[in-house]
Amino acid sequence: HHGHNIQTLHFFMTTIMHSPLSHLSVLQKPSKALPQPAEAEGISYKYHRYDEFSSSLQSQLGFPTLLPPKSPLMCRLLLSKGKNKTAQLSPHTVTLIKDNEEKSAGFDADEKEDDGERTEDENKIRANSKNKGGDRRLTVQYPKGSTYNVKVDKLLPITQEDHLIIVSPETTDYRRLCIVQTPKDHSFVEIGCDFALTVGNVNATEKKLGIDKSPSSLEIARKNFPALDLEEVDFLTESRESLMNILERYGMNDCNKLIVGIDINGNRELDAVVECLQRVLDFWHPRLVIVKSRALFGVLLEQGK
Repeated sequence: HHGHNIQTLHFFMTTIMHSPLSHLSVLQKPSKALPQPAEAEGISYKYHRYDEFSSSLQSQLGFPTLLPPKSPLMCRLLLSKGKNKTAQLSPHTVTLIKDNEEKSAGFDADEKEDDGERTEDENKIRANSKNKGGDRRLTVQYPKGSTYNVKVDKLLPITQEDHLIIVSPETTDYRRLCIVQTPKDHSFVEIGCDFALTVGNVNATEKKLGIDKSPSSLEIARKNFPALDLEEVDFLTESRESLMNILERYGMNDCNKLIVGIDINGNRELDAVVECLQRVLDFWHPRLVIVKSRALFGVLLEQGK
């Protein structure tokens, strides 16, 4: 259905959950099926490119009142740090309450946010400044109940869909996906964690684990993140029983709340990535898998044409 150039709202919204990539089943190079769980009856994973997944998810913010979400739309928040400085991601998960179409000066002056007053002050200044045409804001609620009006472009929605595989060709996008898409009540496991710069910075949950087969990489990872759980394991050769035991040992065996990142040497040949992904789906059945692989991304790009 992606061949039609339809610009209706219905198409716009259905495309979010039913991208053309979700129906791919065959790789052209090599000629093997994209991994699906071998034994999990009724479970089928949808494949998405990072770029189309992100734009589809972001478009939900354009029609929050028309969405019929199974639960309130949750978002992560980008914190402004001033001109020419990289925006930081708040550790908090906020809930979208409503579309604030009128004014954007809706702050309670006595409100205190745990994440530091400087950001709050910056937001207050922005909220009371003159609004430009496209400067639409949404009202969000923090975990402790305080509400803020936030620019749409500062919100990064968390997907509510299950059984997705998102593929990114670049480390920066892969890392942000892992951080943004891991809710507080979920567990996060990274296969090929290297120096732990991704798993160590997943800041919404404390239930996280880094796996790598390189002792020297894990030694650096332990220096970077002394409190982080790390396991020296070759995921492609370890037994199913051993891998299941790892999840149980760390209390991560609720597959409905498990998110897995795969970054095995960044640009490993396609076969290794596919094999790793197959084992993850067969053994763990996670809710969401995020893969860093230029080769697999290239296949999805080619198939999506």
